[in-house]
Formats: sequence, C-alpha cells, structure tokens
Amino acid sequence: MRSQILALVTCSLVNAWGNDGHSTVGNVAQHYLNDHSKNVIAYLFPEYNGTLGTYDVNISTATLDIPNWADLIKANKSYAWAYNLHFVDTFDAPPSNCSYVDERDCPNNRCVTGAIANYTRLASCDAYTGLPKSDLQKDAIKFLAHFSGDITQPLHVCNRSLGGNLISPVTFDGAQSKGKWTYNLHSLWDYYIPEKRINNDFGGDLKKFQEYLVGKIDDDSFDEKVSTFLSDKGIYDLTKVGNSAMAVDWAVDTNFYDCSKVWGPVDADVKQDFGGAYYESVIGTVEKQIAKGGYRLADLLNKALAHCKVPTQPPVQTQPAAKTTAPCTTATGSNGNKPAPTTVGGYNAGKAYPTSTPAYGNKPIAASAMTSSVSIMALVALLAAI
Repeated sequence: MRSQILALVTCSLVNAWGNDGHSTVGNVAQHYLNDHSKNVIAYLFPEYNGTLGTYDVNISTATLDIPNWADLIKANKSYAWAYNLHFVDTFDAPPSNCSYVDERDCPNNRCVTGAIANYTRLASCDAYTGLPKSDLQKDAIKFLAHFSGDITQPLHVCNRSLGGNLISPVTFDGAQSKGKWTYNLHSLWDYYIPEKRINNDFGGDLKKFQEYLVGKIDDDSFDEKVSTFLSDKGIYDLTKVGNSAMAVDWAVDTNFYDCSKVWGPVDADVKQDFGGAYYESVIGTVEKQIAKGGYRLADLLNKALAHCKVPTQPPVQTQPAAKTTAPCTTATGSNGNKPAPTTVGGYNAGKAYPTSTPAYGNKPIAASAMTSSVSIMALVALLAAI
C-alpha cells in the first residue's frame, strides 16, 4: 500500500527519528568508532567537521549532519530513486502477526535491507589499494549513517496503514497538530515522542541525551543485552535475493515491536491522547532503538573502513558532479567479511531505473491499485498531513 500511494506524492513522509534522532544515532556511533575509523571520517568529511553527528540542531539544514543528509536530499529530484530505500513494506498483520520475510517483502532489493547491502560494499575501501572512492564512497557512508537509524524505527519495517501515516489525526499532549503539521502515528514515532523525551528530561540538549544512551550501552542496562544488538552475520553476507543478511536480522528485530509495542494500544483506543500512557509504554523502546542504530553503525563502519589508508591532507572540496551512482545494486553470493567484488551489479551505475519500476515502493502500480487498496478519503487525509 505504501509503495502505491507514495508514488503519487512529491514529499516523503518517512523521516525516521527526525533530525534529533538521526543526529543522536550519529553521535552515539561517533563515540564507538575506533581511532582508525575516526581518522577516515575526519579525512572524508571536512565539510561536516569530520564527525558523524552534531549537537547543533539550529545550523543550516543544507548541511546539518551526515545522518540527516539522506532526508535532506529528498527535495532534490536527482535523488528521487532513493525514496523507497528508507523502509521495507512487511506484508504481515500487526499486532496479531509480525514477520519480515525477505523473499516476500524485498525481492528486488529496493528497500532498506537491500540498500544497506549496496552501500556497505560501496563504502568499503579496496582491500588491495586501500584508497578511498571519493564522492561515491562518501555518499555510501552518508546513506548508511541514515539507514542504520531508519531500520530501527518499527514503522519503517511495517506496511500497515502506510507505516502508520494513515492513522491521522491523532492527539498528542492535548493537540492534533504542531504548526502546519497534523499528527499521525508515524510522525509521533519519528519526531514527537523522541522530541518530548529530549526536551522534558534533557533540557533539549542532544549531548546529554547521547551521553545517557552511551551510559546505558556501557552499563548494559537496557532491557535487552547489548550483545544482542549486533547480528552474527558478516557485513558483506547476502541473502538469496541479494539483501544484507545483517540488515535482515535488524529488520526482524525491529518488526517485533510492531506487535509488542506499536499497534495493540492503537487498536484498543485510537482516540486516546498518545502523549500519556502510550508515550510512557513506548519511550524505553524508542531510546533503545536509537541506541541500537548508533551502536550498529559504529560496528559497521569500523569493519567497512578497516582497509582505508588516509592521506595526510583532506580531499579538495569541489562542486559535486551530476550523480551517476547506482541507486541500489548488490553483488551476488556471500563473502563473509571480505569486500564484495567492485563491479556494480543489478542496476548499473549511471543508468536510470527501468520505467517499469515504480518511483517509490516495492511493487509495480496496477491501474486499479488506488481504488482497490486505499479509499479516496484516506488519500485526501494523507495529502492533508503533508
């Protein structure tokens, strides 16, 4: 359903965790990068002060930070192909049945588990020369920094009601909107639940929030062991259909919360104030999932950047060339923790997606799809929430 509707709208509604959450993922990851990875990031990204995250949420949204880049480029038509890489539609039935089935839910790699496979390979330095890949590698790292957060948000691994976007309007702390934005279930998880926690309990200070999450990781004081945050799959391991086996484990983990946390209370009382008991019941999960995103990103980059050799001078900043990178391509087979072949498979670099592939989502759009899957009133409600 999500893939059918979002092909018709010009602005994406799937910005998991919002600016604050994605910045926190980057800040947590920066804490756990090893010294070598920190040097590589510092060399590749002088325009981002050589770090993955930022605590200054008021800086220009044109630069913001590395983890938020993949949301900022949605306004750029040359990146339209990347819209559906932020999530995966799971064709399950929460809260009674939650499951991610790789062959069913992402058979063509055009989802977050496929994107992580592609950009992990492209982010890695060549095992023989150790040379960075310039803009191609930088974009790959920026995508990974974002998708590592996206895949931990339960409604990004969910197809019900357009990932919760159609549950609108909803009430949060006595209101149904903020400014021009109408609250829906998805936006509560993306923005307003994390924002309330950061503002109410950390004075709006992202550094204090990050330090709190790092402290919980170091103390192993979440309700799950930190040792379970990481997959036992190699970062280059692929599934039968070419998605990241590691990211599939992450998706399965995240999808679990659609049944255990997200949807049950919604079905019990959709008219409730979600800033009350619902907020209290899910805020611990929100914190844990953001922490997982940062911890996993650090582990992924520590492995992917291990072969990089950093020159003594930072790269010269030039005007970005027209994008010719492959939107979402994966190699076949499994190589454990060895880099996959450098040849781009699937959709070749520099070539546009075939016209038969929808601009957004996992499934081609049938002529009758809109009338059969979503009512006109639901579509109007969705557009009104943009």
